[in-house]
Amino acid sequence: MPRELPGLYYDEEKKRYFPLSSKPQAPPVIRPKRPLLSKRENTQKDGRLMSGRAMGKGTVWAATERMRGSLAGSRRRRTVHDVLAFHIATTSQGTSHFITDAANNAVTAFQVYDDTSYNGGPFSVLAGDTQGWLYSLSGHTYNTIRRRELSMASSISAICRSGERCVAISFGQPCKIVIQESHPVETWTVLGLPQKVCHDVWTADLHECSLALGTAKKGILIPDITTGRGMQSLDIGSDVLSVHQQPHLVYIGARNGGIHRFDTRETFERQAMFNSRFTSTRSSITHLSVVREWELLVSTIRGDLETHDLRFPRGSTPLMCFAGHVNSYTAKLGLVVDSTQDFVFAGGQDCRMRAWSLRTGQPALPPVLPCSTSYSSTAASDEQALPPELQPFRRTFDLPVVAMQVTESERGTCLWAASAGELHRYNLGQQSTAV
Repeated sequence: MPRELPGLYYDEEKKRYFPLSSKPQAPPVIRPKRPLLSKRENTQKDGRLMSGRAMGKGTVWAATERMRGSLAGSRRRRTVHDVLAFHIATTSQGTSHFITDAANNAVTAFQVYDDTSYNGGPFSVLAGDTQGWLYSLSGHTYNTIRRRELSMASSISAICRSGERCVAISFGQPCKIVIQESHPVETWTVLGLPQKVCHDVWTADLHECSLALGTAKKGILIPDITTGRGMQSLDIGSDVLSVHQQPHLVYIGARNGGIHRFDTRETFERQAMFNSRFTSTRSSITHLSVVREWELLVSTIRGDLETHDLRFPRGSTPLMCFAGHVNSYTAKLGLVVDSTQDFVFAGGQDCRMRAWSLRTGQPALPPVLPCSTSYSSTAASDEQALPPELQPFRRTFDLPVVAMQVTESERGTCLWAASAGELHRYNLGQQSTAV
């Protein structure tokens, strides 16, 4: 047998070696053609997929079809997200609790803690109203105890919680701060701030022991609320309507549309952000919060709801805009992000609540079911027969929703909303069977 030599091949007919470059190529392999299906056969084979497309990309049926037909990780996560958005949008199970009795008195802020209320578990709530009263509400879904705790003499601007500490702040004048400690024993502490130092408190944010206040013409930072020492003034020359704290950073949203960031490690150096995007239209900043560590969620008094990239603070182009938020003059509307930072919920000036996906920017809306099948007709009629107060994203409240909170427990996720004198709780993703 001829030996194999590098770079050469042996020709059996000519009985000699030749370079590999001169070796003739093998003829191409001819594959049999795949028989073409008729239009009717093709329609029958892909009927399920085509029906899913016809129902619309945003429906739960189309999302389920995409999950069945694809094993890609990113596509599967998107499909699961679409299904979750559908179930959130079709939530129709909840209860309401009266906090205030007077017709001219409304809830302005609240904080839920020790919450296992999903499916009837116990919960505890601290709430405040326009007349300055603090209330505690505790118990189970259908067996609650409400108590008046104390009066702060002016409207409650904000109630914040961090760990075992809950803080309530009044508008003024003078501004009072109530600190509730629940560990190791329950204690209440009342602090008063001089009017020349602080007045007209619009908002607040608590991060561990640090309390940031949004007041007239400036922000105020109290590094340690337990001692009240080291108070710092964050001057911006305009009323502060929104504040948000991160480790060593304080974000401030002003009435004149300015957004500022203060670094507490560098003698409180101020940085104007996003090229004064909202200053030219004087769109007051009503909400600020950080999402996924590098996105800033911004809401304005003119109805803007956007996310901006914190890695490029001088840029003015938003990462994502959420269409449909309704506001034209209301400074205090509820807005909250869920713990997974996948959805944002907001109250509108039109007394409605809405939800959007923070991944896609699309609103979480129940799809329009086709009327061609008996099942869809039955589902649509059942949904229309449900009481409107059970459907948070179809309901029109008596007054705008001014405060919201999302709580998580082992049993599920709850959305809390305050409107007028009531506190409403909805089990997200659950549908009521009552007609």
